[in-house]
Amino acid sequence: HVARVSGPTVTADAWTGVRDGALVLRTGDQRATVPLEDVIEISLGTPPDPPRSPSAEEVAVDLWSGEMLVGTIAAGDEFALTVRSPLLGDVRVDVDAVAGLRFPQRMEQAAEPPELRTPEARDVVHLTGGDRIDCTLTAFEQHGLICSTQSDESLRVPYARMTALRLMPTGWEPAGPPQLTAVLRDGTRVSGSRPRIEDGRLLLDGVSGIPLGFAISDAVSVLSRGDAFRYLTDLPPPEVVIEPFWEPVAGDPAAVYAPRADRAFSGGLLTAGGRAWLKGFGVYSGTTLRFALDGEWRELRTHV
Repeated sequence: HVARVSGPTVTADAWTGVRDGALVLRTGDQRATVPLEDVIEISLGTPPDPPRSPSAEEVAVDLWSGEMLVGTIAAGDEFALTVRSPLLGDVRVDVDAVAGLRFPQRMEQAAEPPELRTPEARDVVHLTGGDRIDCTLTAFEQHGLICSTQSDESLRVPYARMTALRLMPTGWEPAGPPQLTAVLRDGTRVSGSRPRIEDGRLLLDGVSGIPLGFAISDAVSVLSRGDAFRYLTDLPPPEVVIEPFWEPVAGDPAAVYAPRADRAFSGGLLTAGGRAWLKGFGVYSGTTLRFALDGEWRELRTHV
């Protein structure tokens, strides 16, 4: 199903190509095209993978671009981290593009999972048991990372001891604006430009400098990022007022209950109405978001 900026949703049997800036769709023996600039979302009918218990080696790698890679760590050095993704293969990511790591199994088992949204003055390694190390990342390795403390002590920290890693912004900039953002059935989220289809695979030039390729059958949904519309989560941050019914045991409610952009409040994929959503807000009850639209928009489309 192809949701459009103008006109009704287009339903087809298959998405077979991208030609001259337009999607090529097939229904039976018929071919149809939809300009990419008129596309909002391509829903491919693939359901997300059912919930399961993650293994100890699994990691979610958050990038400054908003992308997320799911897999295991295959290698690393002072320049890059290589993630072994079941759906993308081995992906080598520049260190400066990495915003952090999360180890889902240990995050789920933590009595008090670390709050990863609070600004920090240095890189922070969160350890099992609740301890943390404030340091500066020096290098990634296959089984751990190396960081330097304020006293210039070099530490090697195994991933097996970590629940999460948060990195300070490096000033990294994407290679260019994305044309498409895709979420895959395992939760992987990637963005890129110059889309093309070869042998049932969608290929993209990734905004994080990563060549991307995955089977269309592994994609839950693909979003277009044209100039005719914007998602609320891509606009400047709204004014947020949080008046929770339950006060948190510890911490500032504004940080603990802060809205999650393009994720459920729990941190996972947004799901509602029997389907998955790439864009939207996961919020805690008692949350009010106020957007300054400045009279620049003529229509608001929502799913609640």
